[in-house]
Amino acid sequence: EWEREIKQESKKKIFEGAPPSEFDKDDGVIPINRSRIFWLGGAVAASVTILIVFLTYLRNDTSQQLADAHIHQNLTTLSTTMGTESDNLAAGIGAFNEKDYNRGETLFSSLSDNEDLAAETTKYLGITYLKTEQYDKAIEQFNKLISYTDLYANPGKFYLAVTLMKRSHVGDEDEAKGLLQEVVAEKLPGYKEASDWLATL
Repeated sequence: EWEREIKQESKKKIFEGAPPSEFDKDDGVIPINRSRIFWLGGAVAASVTILIVFLTYLRNDTSQQLADAHIHQNLTTLSTTMGTESDNLAAGIGAFNEKDYNRGETLFSSLSDNEDLAAETTKYLGITYLKTEQYDKAIEQFNKLISYTDLYANPGKFYLAVTLMKRSHVGDEDEAKGLLQEVVAEKLPGYKEASDWLATL
């Protein structure tokens, strides 16, 4: 109907002596290059996808770098002044500090049934798994450490966040950020570093 009205208007102009326009010569049909529009839409979608992937990779890379720096600076050696009332615990700490992680794991695991040393053993075993990149096992130990609610200063949430940042699976960073926020809010061990990290992540 629209095209017919345009044609009638064109004929009227010609009849009245007005020169036909380029639009009139094409019978009122405007060609649309749908392939070009489709290509442009695909290019925009691809660009957005690449940007999202790049930003995700960059964020994960930053997260892992922060975790790496903390592990290197703070978890290379364990303090021998803590928990030395057990020969096996002291021996496990010594093995860890000598980078004999297999022996350290064995010694820490041998104390898993000792209720008096359960929290410390769980912490050291988790750190050992973190150092040896056994992240799933480390997460298991740090979740167990968090369950010891009677500790005066429980570093479980902070260590769990570090492990998730280092593992960097889908969803790990978001979970780690939530844990870091709890660490800061509750002023748990590592809360100052957690506050700095949250400003970066």
